[in-house]
Amino acid sequence: MHAGASAFVQKAAPISELIASIEHALRTPQAFSAHDIAGAIRRTRETFGLSQRELQILSQLHKGAPLQEFAASLFITESTLKTHLSAIYRKMGVKNRVQAILKAQQSGLS
Repeated sequence: MHAGASAFVQKAAPISELIASIEHALRTPQAFSAHDIAGAIRRTRETFGLSQRELQILSQLHKGAPLQEFAASLFITESTLKTHLSAIYRKMGVKNRVQAILKAQQSGLS
């Protein structure tokens, strides 16, 4: 909404909902429409806004593998893994692997 969106439509929404949202945005661009926005916000909060890949990485953190081995198991470079870990820590508001694991456990993510 802050960026100027007039509607929220889930990817799985039927085409009729997408069309209705477009028509609503054209008629009243200052109003915001969203079906199940509360559910979408709740799901985003529950996962800290992490992408599917970041959630996959977070779910494997507790194994304690060295970064090089961890990256190889995901078929990515160590640098890419570090980028993902930085994003995970930032989104979760933690500073390291241990804090991320604890917060994930407290939030029911692992």
